Formats: sequence, structure tokens, C-alpha cells
Amino acid sequence: QYTYAGRPIPPSKFAYRVLASYTSTLSGGLQILDAQRDLRNNVFDANSSYTISGYSGNSPSPILNFPEQVAGYAYAQGDGSLAAIDYGAEKSGGAAATLSARSAVPDGI
Repeated sequence: QYTYAGRPIPPSKFAYRVLASYTSTLSGGLQILDAQRDLRNNVFDANSSYTISGYSGNSPSPILNFPEQVAGYAYAQGDGSLAAIDYGAEKSGGAAATLSARSAVPDGI
């Protein structure tokens, strides 16, 4: 039931995973990708939808990654929101802060 360092097995069941952001017209989201096989779905599970539940942001970039804490943050440049991400449960932990849009990250990052 537990993997390395007592961390829970995530819902996607990916041993090696990558958190990626995507943007569509006026919104965006976060998705878990299989880093070991470079696939968008797990070959051992019929469910291929592994988005971060509860997250929506306008142009989510960059992702601040803290895997040793089983947590991370996603900054949405479009609206200035900073959301906490729970990697163990693969869901949003809610708003961590609201910053001025595009103030914390310079253009080109």
C-alpha cells in the first residue's frame, strides 16, 4: 500500500509521473503523465483521466515542485492565483495565495 518513504500510492498508480500544465482558450488545468512509458494513460488501469481534481487556472505556469514534501504549487499567470497541489492524492489543496497577475514571474519563463 505504501511506496518509498511511506508515501501513499497515488490514484493514477504511476510509479514515475510528471505534472504538466495545459491551457485552452480562457482556462487551464494540470494533468499527471506517465514518465516511465511516456504515455498519457496507465497500461495497468482502464481509467486514463488523471487530471488534478479541483484545479482550474488561467495559464498555469510555472509549477513549483517540492516532491520531498509531497506537495507543490501552480501559479496561474493569467489571474495571479497560487494553488497548492497535493501529489499524494493528486488533487488541489485550494488557494495558497492570490498575487497580482503576472507580477511574480517575469516574461519568458
